Amino acid sequence: MSTQVTRSHLFWTNIALAFICAVLGTLLTAGSLGAAAISSTSRHMSIGMGDFLAAGFNQLPVLLIFVSLAALLLGLAPQLGKAAYGYLTYAILLSYFGNMLDLPKWVTKTSPLNWMPRLPVDSFKLAPFLAVTAAVIVMTVLGAWGYSRRDMREGA
Repeated sequence: MSTQVTRSHLFWTNIALAFICAVLGTLLTAGSLGAAAISSTSRHMSIGMGDFLAAGFNQLPVLLIFVSLAALLLGLAPQLGKAAYGYLTYAILLSYFGNMLDLPKWVTKTSPLNWMPRLPVDSFKLAPFLAVTAAVIVMTVLGAWGYSRRDMREGA
């Protein structure tokens, strides 16, 4: 990295783009699904667009967990950077096949996709939302710290 762009600037630019894309992706997905559901059902539906957006944005910290895990791994252990993709694959497979395989509840809780309540069926819970958001912040900051110091470690 022998450019005029600092390592810190490069790291935070990429993380900011990933976070922005996660927010926009959530907005587009929840909004599109909500619009399709509302337009294809009767006008007397008890669920509105706000409920769809709330359900989508309830899952936003879960999306950001995978971004921050990649940031942490790339910052502290670059050789393990692709492990974030492995964990994402594991989480998706567990989400799809966990009920069919009748796995114990503790196994399904190893996937971040199962950490948040499923809105609007369940009620919103602030504690898991804040805990996952705090984990995202901590992992991202630790990843940035490791990434900025990585040159000194790799040369040794």
